Amino acid sequence: MLFWSFRRWLCSRHHSLCVLLILLVVCIAIQTFVARQTRIGMVFNAGLDKKVNSRKFRSNFLEAHGNSGPTKANCYPQSHIVFLKTHKTASSTILNILYRYGESRNLTFALPLNKHSQLFYPFFFASHFVEGVSSRNVKQFHIMCNHMRFKKSEVEKVMPEDTFYFSILRHPVAMMESIFIYFKSIPAFHNTYSLDDFLDHSWRNYNSSVLNNHYAHNILAFDFGFDNNVAAGAEDLEERATVAIAAIEQDFNLILISEYFDESMILLKHVLCWSLEDVVSFRLNSRSEKNRHHLLHATAEKIKKWNALDWRIYLHFNTTFWHKVDSLVGQEKLNREISQLKDLQAKLANTCLKDGGAVDPSHVKDAGLKPFQYGAAVIQGYNLNPHLDRQMKTKCQRLVTPELQYTDHLYTQQFPQEAAKHRQATKIVSRHRSDKTAMRGMIQEIGHQKQSNLKNQAASTIALDTLGQRSMIDFVVVSSDLRLRVSDTRVKRGAELSTDHHLVVSWIRWQGKKLVRPDRPKRIMKVCWERLVEPSVSRVFYSHLQESFSQIPREVADMEAEWSMFSSSIVAAAACSGGRMVSGACRGSNSRTRWWQPEERDAVKLKKESYRSFLACGTPEAADEEAETVDSEADSPITRAEVTEVVRKLPGGGAPGVDEIRPEYLKTLDVQIRTSSVHWGSL
Repeated sequence: MLFWSFRRWLCSRHHSLCVLLILLVVCIAIQTFVARQTRIGMVFNAGLDKKVNSRKFRSNFLEAHGNSGPTKANCYPQSHIVFLKTHKTASSTILNILYRYGESRNLTFALPLNKHSQLFYPFFFASHFVEGVSSRNVKQFHIMCNHMRFKKSEVEKVMPEDTFYFSILRHPVAMMESIFIYFKSIPAFHNTYSLDDFLDHSWRNYNSSVLNNHYAHNILAFDFGFDNNVAAGAEDLEERATVAIAAIEQDFNLILISEYFDESMILLKHVLCWSLEDVVSFRLNSRSEKNRHHLLHATAEKIKKWNALDWRIYLHFNTTFWHKVDSLVGQEKLNREISQLKDLQAKLANTCLKDGGAVDPSHVKDAGLKPFQYGAAVIQGYNLNPHLDRQMKTKCQRLVTPELQYTDHLYTQQFPQEAAKHRQATKIVSRHRSDKTAMRGMIQEIGHQKQSNLKNQAASTIALDTLGQRSMIDFVVVSSDLRLRVSDTRVKRGAELSTDHHLVVSWIRWQGKKLVRPDRPKRIMKVCWERLVEPSVSRVFYSHLQESFSQIPREVADMEAEWSMFSSSIVAAAACSGGRMVSGACRGSNSRTRWWQPEERDAVKLKKESYRSFLACGTPEAADEEAETVDSEADSPITRAEVTEVVRKLPGGGAPGVDEIRPEYLKTLDVQIRTSSVHWGSL
């Protein structure tokens, strides 16, 4: 009121002064309004920044700094990390880098449940696959880097909001050559002579409904969580590739390229604000050069066409990789730091490695440093220099420890109580393992000596351990055209004495010369899953088994294809639930192992003789005489009541797919049932 009264009084006398006063007031009002809106905008944007993932903020921040890259002044070392471990892309080496970084700083790893080596791959990742999530024993996880099929919504339930996500790709042509060698046993590759043979008849060999066949087709897309079953000529190929690329760009901060591993490590160092020592490494899970094959140009073009989705993903991120290198590091600094990284690696190799580099697994002296051998590939390892001081030995050992051993070590450190339970369970089973494996070999040997005309092509055995817990311990598959040639099957020599193998591969004794199969390789598989005695593992096993069986078509015209799907489902479910290690190759008779010494041989022989004696109710000599008894029902001491009792004990109250039941074979089954409560079944 006073202002307006003063204005009327002033304006009545000085018109020009009135105009100036009004303009001054308007300017002050506008300035005040603008300043207030600016403050509101700053508060609003600050609120948004709290909601925006800090990893994206840091990525934008780094890009804004151009070639200067991150420094101690503008970033901090990242410790919340998710690495999507892809297949045959040098990802095992990166996993070792992350393991070493986390262990040296007492960080917590999101490790697989029940001491597995993978996060239940190839199933989509779920948060309860991580040890400590369901039990809530772990408050915060820092690093997740084991194999999984990516599912962002589930990963976010485990990892903090500011987690840095990255992965690595490899040229699909080189990757396909490596996968074909490493995963030669999967159904899609099993009956093919060469990679060209598979590619020439890819859709005939590849059945997407068969477990583990995903390795053969667009494996990168599969690992990132996308549908990998798309043909090169599909109408929606480009659309699906665009969607996949957009999703990866949204979910991941950085995609590295395997062909430029040193450049990738320098870029990773800058983005994570790490040091050169943090990203130095030796190549792990790498093949010997003698297992590598040069591919023709025509073969490479076939691979690009077959894995068309992977090829498009790789091309895009190969381009973005170099954009990030130029914007975050710069070519001059990149070359300088690559040289420094190689010098550091050479210095460590000279200090740590006895042979100066990788050696074949047969030459690795320390069993704890022997890499896992799978498929036809020869995976190399390292020997450490002797006489290293304690600190340097620890550092060197971490650099060369294979993935499985390092994962087991970290699990034991992080979950000592659970690890102790697993060790105890393994001891309980392995304590009686020799008797059980010998028994299975004897059952089949006696059955053959009795000239039993068995029609079953496979057998599944359930046994009881000393605690009365049921465990699926054996599964045998022999191709139908080979069945009549098999005279005996046993576990590999000495494997029954091992306490750390979850999978035991058998060798087969053949009648006469080995059968030549020009159109198909020999198909034999025998596995022993010890850890299924654990209730928690058993529940997971049956869950995965049910899911796998649901994917098998109800009617399959080809019996071989049906058995392939059935057996691979069981193997995959057991691998997901109990973990597995392979002893030897599934290719008939195996050579002697280094640990098969006279003491072990005598111990195994004694156990087998004891069981043979028990079967014969007398001595080993009596067992041999029993084996030579004439196969005649009239002369057989087995009565009809015994036969009826044995058949009644079989699952379903009938003979499981055996057209002709021989009394001696039934008596063998009766002994088997009475001694170990074994259920023998097949199609």
